[in-house]
Amino acid sequence: MQAGKVFIISTPGYDEAVEKIKERLRKRYGKSAKLLYLDTVLEQGEFLENALYMTYLDDSGLRTFLNACIDQKIELAILPHKECAKALKSYNLETDLDRALENGFDPKSAQSVDLLSCNGSVVFQSVIVGDVYGLNKEVLPDDTIFTKLKRFSGNIKRLSFQNYRFKTAEGAEVETAATGVMVFEHNLKSVQSNFLNDDISLHDGKLNALILAPMSIFAYLYLLFIILFYKHFSLKQLPKSVGLIKSNTLYISASKPMDFLLDGSSLSAKEIELSVHTEALRLHLSQKAPEQVEEEGKESLQTQYLPKGEYKELLLQRSLPLFKKAGYEDFKELFTSLKTSAKNSFVYVTLMILSTLLATVGLFQNSSPVIIGAMILAPLMSPIISLSMGIVRDDAALMKSSFATLMTGVFIALFFAAVFTLSMPINPLTTQMESRLHPNILDLLVAIFSGIAGAYASAKDEIAKSLAGVAIAVALVPPLAVAGIGIGWLDLTMIQGASLLFITNLVGIMLAASLTFVVLGFAPIHRAKKGVAYTFLIVLLVTVPLGKAFYDMIWQNVTINKLGKTPALQLEKRLLPYKVTGLTQKEGVTAVEVVIFSSQALDREALLEVKRLLQKRVDTPIELEVTNKIRL
Repeated sequence: MQAGKVFIISTPGYDEAVEKIKERLRKRYGKSAKLLYLDTVLEQGEFLENALYMTYLDDSGLRTFLNACIDQKIELAILPHKECAKALKSYNLETDLDRALENGFDPKSAQSVDLLSCNGSVVFQSVIVGDVYGLNKEVLPDDTIFTKLKRFSGNIKRLSFQNYRFKTAEGAEVETAATGVMVFEHNLKSVQSNFLNDDISLHDGKLNALILAPMSIFAYLYLLFIILFYKHFSLKQLPKSVGLIKSNTLYISASKPMDFLLDGSSLSAKEIELSVHTEALRLHLSQKAPEQVEEEGKESLQTQYLPKGEYKELLLQRSLPLFKKAGYEDFKELFTSLKTSAKNSFVYVTLMILSTLLATVGLFQNSSPVIIGAMILAPLMSPIISLSMGIVRDDAALMKSSFATLMTGVFIALFFAAVFTLSMPINPLTTQMESRLHPNILDLLVAIFSGIAGAYASAKDEIAKSLAGVAIAVALVPPLAVAGIGIGWLDLTMIQGASLLFITNLVGIMLAASLTFVVLGFAPIHRAKKGVAYTFLIVLLVTVPLGKAFYDMIWQNVTINKLGKTPALQLEKRLLPYKVTGLTQKEGVTAVEVVIFSSQALDREALLEVKRLLQKRVDTPIELEVTNKIRL
């Protein structure tokens, strides 16, 4: 045969359609084409290097043809066939015959492409082993969001793991437990055949194996959120529930036969061999394929977050836990750190003394920056976090050590603040002191959020530096210093208010940190529930006075708004500006402190009229205390 020959590969039953194609070739391009039946081509097994092969085949026939010529590097144009949807979509080929023929004779459209084979059979789109729960769009129909949520929620009940072993072309081996694996060779964003937002080259020489292994129900729900709402993400930044292997060849094996889908067709095998045939053919495409972005042959593995060891066995034998269980290395490193934090030391005592004295000076100075410096310096947060871990792990030694260290810090703060106060010749009640005498529910919320942040920062080395910010947020030493000042002044009200704020911070941090450690997997729920329950009970007890204080704050705000709706009172022909400076309630009577500005002193009748006007605004009996300021 001479160079430039054109062959149309088809099957019996489509002769009429092929004749129409041949007629178009003669009229539009002056080319004559020869029809070859697929069976004949397979029998001959020979292909010409300088010929153009056009296929008019369904997906199954095209796969059979490519299996036969996968190493022949032929030039190929795939013509649209009504039953060739998978191949057409995978390569984003023309579905219009005239445009497909035009591409077929356009030398610029011919590009070398790789082919993926699975156990010797060409793959157009993907191979799915096990269940990947809708990671690829082909398996996830375009239903409503509620239908998708229902489908994914139902999957939680049937999430099951299988032990998989992977071996790459360069000999790297990975053994893990996963729900499923999805393998594909390329991904064109214009096709969006799966959930990825990457253009993956048709000629990079590598396959991509995504390994789905959510290690908790929460991890699965997070993945669900990404798929349903974010919809796409990148191979460069995968969720931790998804591992990735990029290699030229991948062997997948399991202890029992694996059910898998090859482009949607059900198959089963105990071992699966996937290989990429580099530049296997020159394919005429509708658009330029993405360029190769990585060095050919260089494989990569992102499998560090996949379950291994004991956790792998847990997933294989039990149902998926609600929260991820931390690995041994996480336990070892964190426990070593927390046990160190729980111990009393010279450094700890020194920092407690310095931070207490600094906070006390700041309180007397009424200086926020000085008090913030004391918060950063204070080491109290560390034993509290250690105590929280001891509670959830039911570790008596850790609880005892951290509690003793915590109480040492509390005693140091009270003692040195009281001694400093006794040495001071003045006793001003500054606004910084006053602000720590009336804690409410909002202070408990600050403690809870700080406890979550503290536990999370302790468990994650990369954000441990944030502990200083947590210490500033929760402010443990300043209320202790205020209580110490109250001891020095023998002021019981001051001691009670500041102590309540410290206890609020303490139990709020302990409860939140304990629950955070449970969520992070550092303690099973059955072991943690007793300690968490006791801590929660203490929080409920503390909530009673905090709730009352919060209610009083709301009442004061509402009442002041009623009293201060106008900046002045109309008294006969005089307009009297005023300002509400105090507000309390006792036995149904509202005690109101106001400052009234006038040009002359107000007599009793005028003051009674002021009381009547203010009482009308709040619609309750009031007891009025007036300060009359004369403006001349």
